[in-house]
Amino acid sequence: MSSHATRFGDQRRSHRVHIAIQITVKGKRGGQAFQEDTTTTVVNSAGGLMLTDLTLQQGQEITVVHKNTAEAQLCKVAFVGVGEGNRAQVGFEFEQPTPKFWRISFPPDNWDANDRKRPIEPPRMQQAAKPEKLTMLPNARK
Repeated sequence: MSSHATRFGDQRRSHRVHIAIQITVKGKRGGQAFQEDTTTTVVNSAGGLMLTDLTLQQGQEITVVHKNTAEAQLCKVAFVGVGEGNRAQVGFEFEQPTPKFWRISFPPDNWDANDRKRPIEPPRMQQAAKPEKLTMLPNARK
């Protein structure tokens, strides 16, 4: 892992949730406005990660619009990496942590994935005990 990737991971302030949420990314580059519809791959209360065809630079200001709510957040590009095909993987962070922007519930800060409860196996059916062989008592009556 590169030192940049380590630094980026160390800056994480909340739990990540792997989820595809439809967003629109808007901004300006060289005085020209751009816009792209895409989806997130990961979100947290401080921002998210997306795949994009746009050429974005670390530190660049963008606006992310949640397509289901039309709510917009001003963001900065925090990370640009290699994605799938010709698309870039871009991490972005909100100006202020905004956990309600995504309209999902995040795990509490003290949550540890290693402490998750495993599903309990259903109890196994026990075989009924075989009846004991009955012994006939001799007829006491004569």
